[in-house]
Amino acid sequence: MELLSLKEIKTLLQHYSTETNLLHKAAFYLAIGCGLRKSEMGALTIDDIDFENGILTKEVATSIDATSLRNYLIRICPPILLIQS
Repeated sequence: MELLSLKEIKTLLQHYSTETNLLHKAAFYLAIGCGLRKSEMGALTIDDIDFENGILTKEVATSIDATSLRNYLIRICPPILLIQS
């Protein structure tokens, strides 16, 4: 899997900040904000999005060994922030 560099992300953010096609702009921000791959974007359905609560659910069926999962959770997965209102 090839990840985008910080420079590439900044370039894309700059480009899409002036995008006039709202569908393209929304798709880009959804993908970059949620860390979705092309295949995951293509597989999304309207049922995956809870508009009322602002939650996107993607279901993945895959096997992963414990070491890889631990490395993902420690090094790659963004921290989850819990904010109590």
